[in-house]
Amino acid sequence: MTSLTTFLGLETPSPPLALCMSRFDRASIDPAHNPPGLTYPSYALAERDVRSANHVQRLAIQAGADVAYVTPDELASQIQAQSWGSLPSTVLFGSRSNAASMDFLRHSPIGQLVSFEFAETWTIRTRDDKTYSVLDPSHLSREEYAASIDYGIVGRAAVSGRSHFIIAGLGGRATEGCGLYLQRNWESLAAQAQHNTFVAVLRFKPPVDPANHELVEFITSH
Repeated sequence: MTSLTTFLGLETPSPPLALCMSRFDRASIDPAHNPPGLTYPSYALAERDVRSANHVQRLAIQAGADVAYVTPDELASQIQAQSWGSLPSTVLFGSRSNAASMDFLRHSPIGQLVSFEFAETWTIRTRDDKTYSVLDPSHLSREEYAASIDYGIVGRAAVSGRSHFIIAGLGGRATEGCGLYLQRNWESLAAQAQHNTFVAVLRFKPPVDPANHELVEFITSH
């Protein structure tokens, strides 16, 4: 049986598990609940990404590891430079909102199994040309989004002796739900994937709830 430390790529002495979340420059605070013009002086994180990261952090604690944080720009630079050997085991959260996601998929083995497409509909396309699509969530109201289906992925690649994960929903609740799925189901994922690169595609039926997930496709590199 694969141990949690092996699954997370934390067996050898290394920095803590690195988490990479979308961040937004000088994000405005909702003026309906705060004084007009009040903004954050630096960066804000997406709430659903943070919740997803909290689930992963619990796994790291269970494995006896700490977590650290890497910015999307920092991670993208290292990926573009193919500096995988200098990276600790990493978990990236978010799809279109994370500036490092497309570089991660383009340059890691996970990109051979799955891709994302963003147009009027947002789509996850798998190696066998299966597609999972939703209307652009950014154009839906909260009520419309809750009444729609959503999809997300949990993927892991082993590169240079480390494990590198992507947890990405087409919508934010799916990103949160994928983090929850990883926390609750890492043992079954490890058993199915062994040491191979894998992608699990999850469906979230309406009303969209992070805990209401269903595995619809599981792909490995072998």
